[in-house]
Amino acid sequence: MKKHLRSAICILLLLCMVAAFAACEEEGTTSTPSGSGSTTSDAEKTDEYLSADGHYTPKVGILDEYKGNTFTVLCVGDTGTYQSDDFTTEVGESGIDYGDNYYTAVKSRNDLIEQNYGVTLDIRKEAGAATAATQDATAGTNTYNAYSLDTGSLATLASNGLLVDLRTLNNLDLEAPWWNQDANTAFSIGGKLFFTTGDYTIMNKANTWCIIFNKQMIEDNGLESPYDLFNDGTWTFDKMVEMAQAVSNATPTSAWDDTNVTYGMVTATVDMRPFYSASGMLYCDKSAADEPELLFGTDEASISLAQKILETFNDAAWKLYATDLPSDIDIWESSFSVFYNGRALFRPSGFTAVAKMRTRSEIEFGIVPLPKMTDTQDEYVSVPNNGYSIGIPKQSDDGSAEEFSAYMIDAMAAGAKYDQTGGMTYEYLETTLKGKGYMDDDSRELVDYIFSHLRYDVGCVYGFDGLTGLIGTLATNKSSDVQSEFETIRDKVQLAIDKVVADYESNT
Repeated sequence: MKKHLRSAICILLLLCMVAAFAACEEEGTTSTPSGSGSTTSDAEKTDEYLSADGHYTPKVGILDEYKGNTFTVLCVGDTGTYQSDDFTTEVGESGIDYGDNYYTAVKSRNDLIEQNYGVTLDIRKEAGAATAATQDATAGTNTYNAYSLDTGSLATLASNGLLVDLRTLNNLDLEAPWWNQDANTAFSIGGKLFFTTGDYTIMNKANTWCIIFNKQMIEDNGLESPYDLFNDGTWTFDKMVEMAQAVSNATPTSAWDDTNVTYGMVTATVDMRPFYSASGMLYCDKSAADEPELLFGTDEASISLAQKILETFNDAAWKLYATDLPSDIDIWESSFSVFYNGRALFRPSGFTAVAKMRTRSEIEFGIVPLPKMTDTQDEYVSVPNNGYSIGIPKQSDDGSAEEFSAYMIDAMAAGAKYDQTGGMTYEYLETTLKGKGYMDDDSRELVDYIFSHLRYDVGCVYGFDGLTGLIGTLATNKSSDVQSEFETIRDKVQLAIDKVVADYESNT
């Protein structure tokens, strides 16, 4: 329901907001598996966050008390593919170039935040960001107002009592459509939320898994279109494997670099976890007290599913594992080249790889979500592989510095949310990923579907002493003995869960 702003003064303040403030359909706004997030749609709550000129605006407005301040953000530097491109406009040497339109949108957001809020942005993009954050928070040097890091690193900082509970901050509206409600639920323990994610970053989308496929190979082999299978609800794990087997001429003795060899899939042992999560099963659910409850390994269904995935891939000549390539080469780039040179039908990939395809390959490829495990599964589930989140370190005894940080991250996230005039997330989706001549219409539609079906699992966020790495470990060892392997870590996993719960209880 549309709500009016409280006063004419508030309207004037809000009309000063960024003309280019952007909005994107928030991740995770459709129905979710049990215990994994909100089912409230964006459409039900976005009107109240729109200013009179139609741009997304924090309810708190612009506060004079913070004008003249500097807002310092620590984010991940040039460490490879997965580095921060949410605050800065310079492409790292080993990073991905998201395109001029995207970086222009980042700069516009930053410039207009500085102009309208009267603050100076100090963005520190550091290669050892997680270590720098730990040192800063432990020493209390207050170098940074906020940390934008991989979610796993923030989970460690939170467990060590180095972050502020975001739910205690008045200047941060966690219900706003630029924050991911599914993440808010999954990241929370015991009612406390020390970090979260949303439109401020593209890295959760960039780290989301999908299946890219060679369209010409589908046609040449007379196979059903993955798009049609998706629309019929029959794009399943078994169907994917059947198609992969149909096109492959590889044998157990095939050389990976033999250009006459075609594979059904190029993949990696770490991809086995996303296949499991795409079933909708959680590693951990939440109790009524908002505490993690172990699910994986506690029932026959989870064991059977993990075994099925492993038995399917173990010793399958039709697939090529990146980790089976010689150790003296770049196994990720080399295995990727098998796909983009047209020698494989499928590749499970994060959208970072999708972005690379536009510059490295001339093959026509399509995109579909990870498959259902059965055609009776309600929907296709998209799986972020860690990704980035943002947290606020403890900085002051009276909480004033933390409230400034809250004020700024809310503004930065609102400014990234797209509308039809552009914006960071808009440009990433519409230009970097879906630019004309890059994807077909079907893939463009499915990108939207994938990003609106992101599911976060508290078990995957915290790892819990090897729980979520178990399937990958078994795949590396060419084993499918899930139950026995799980029993060797069960007690450690439960102890890890109990420790995180205890850590959160003691953190204030």
